[in-house]
Amino acid sequence: MKINQVEEVGEKGRSGFLWLLLGTMGQNVLQLLSILVLARVLRPEDFGVVGVSASIVAFLRIFSEVGVGPALVQKEHLESGDVKTAVTLSVMLGSALAVMLYLTSGTIAFFFDASGLDGVLKSLAFMLPFVGYSVVGQSLLQRNFEFKKLSVITFVSYFFAYGVVSIVMALNGYGVWSLVGAYWVQTVLFACLILGGCRESHKIGFDKARALAMMDYGVGYSIARLCNYAAGQGDNLVIGKILGVGAVGLYGRAYQIMSMPAILFGSVIDKVFFPMMAKMRGDTERLTRFYLSSIYFSLLVFVFFSGYIYSFSSEIVFILFGSGWDEVVTLIQIMAAGLYFRIGYKFSDCLTMAVGKVYSRAGVQLVYAVAVVGLVFVGGLWGLPGAAIGVVVAVLLNYIMMTLLVWRILRFGLMGLLMRHVKIGAFFMISFETFSLLNRQLVLSNAALDFFVSSALYVAVPLVLMAACHKFFVDELSIARFVIFRRIESKEKKQKSGVE
Repeated sequence: MKINQVEEVGEKGRSGFLWLLLGTMGQNVLQLLSILVLARVLRPEDFGVVGVSASIVAFLRIFSEVGVGPALVQKEHLESGDVKTAVTLSVMLGSALAVMLYLTSGTIAFFFDASGLDGVLKSLAFMLPFVGYSVVGQSLLQRNFEFKKLSVITFVSYFFAYGVVSIVMALNGYGVWSLVGAYWVQTVLFACLILGGCRESHKIGFDKARALAMMDYGVGYSIARLCNYAAGQGDNLVIGKILGVGAVGLYGRAYQIMSMPAILFGSVIDKVFFPMMAKMRGDTERLTRFYLSSIYFSLLVFVFFSGYIYSFSSEIVFILFGSGWDEVVTLIQIMAAGLYFRIGYKFSDCLTMAVGKVYSRAGVQLVYAVAVVGLVFVGGLWGLPGAAIGVVVAVLLNYIMMTLLVWRILRFGLMGLLMRHVKIGAFFMISFETFSLLNRQLVLSNAALDFFVSSALYVAVPLVLMAACHKFFVDELSIARFVIFRRIESKEKKQKSGVE
């Protein structure tokens, strides 16, 4: 890439990262607010039924989209015929799968022995054509780095779905249908706004040669996504089968808390880092530096995030769900151990897609899927805690495998990467022990005040220690400088030039 092209991609990436981060944070806040209400009104069984239904719909979405969206993002030279063919493929497959799910919903409900699952599946089935129609527009916005528009569209759809519809319906006694209604409103509104914001995705057409070329990349991507689905949703299905939908409701609430950071940063990584890495794929040295600094920074941040969730799990569960959800505390403490690995592998995921290694990526995801399903099944014999341990072990395995796959592509120093993990792990232990020592000195009679002060202390301790040892964290903080400081420097330059 030419220098001016690199700078342009970097500036768009910085802007996109910030916009998507803000938008996704807004989504998480809305979901938390809805949880505060829904967890006090609905039963675990209601969450379980919708959780199983959502898992099945997510499975079918893989086939309805056929990876055409990422294929459009990764393609070096995109033409109108590619877009038309992608829209046609997505809508046709989405419609066909919607009919199939509607006709087989009764059989699926019988398999899970869950009352109410049949009706929920029938309702959610016809979301698939809307999803197929919107995926191309979403991918084009991503390819063109129009993340501000994408962020606003996503936030607005979530606001009306989870901030209004789900809460109003739940308070008026609609039970499980308040969750179904939120899914529908978010999907349809998102599709309408995407179509309005990306007029290129309105046209329909078909070209066989373009379709075959697109499918070559898309099929490899879809195989990996299918395996990733089996890993990400297979735990719900296995738990639902061996422990019942009530257990899925409990597990789902713990998973929802642990997935919020992953959704917040993971979705941003997918949408921003994938097109950026695709633009950089011709410059191996720059791509390697970008990848490693991203890994270092995410490790530094999320190892402390995991520690916080583990330490304050009881308070978090009580604030979000109220009383009666004590079993979720243990699940959160176990799953906190895998938080960084769940997010850190995303950088490896984006890089392998960016350089076109979709089939190698698919092979790794297949092993990951088998590990999740197998370990959850074995762990489930000891109940939900055992299933949660199985998930954490599988997540760690996936992180290691994806890192080794990227190493085969970039050939960076593996020992250096390992030592970075050791260094940050040691820094975390020192910070955590310092926090624990200071926190034991606090004696506050008010529980809410104690939680607030302890949380502030947990954040302050590593920040103070890092400020004192900042020279040891130059590489770890380079992505933060990439996102923030570069922009500040450019403003300073503009100010100086204006003065001159």
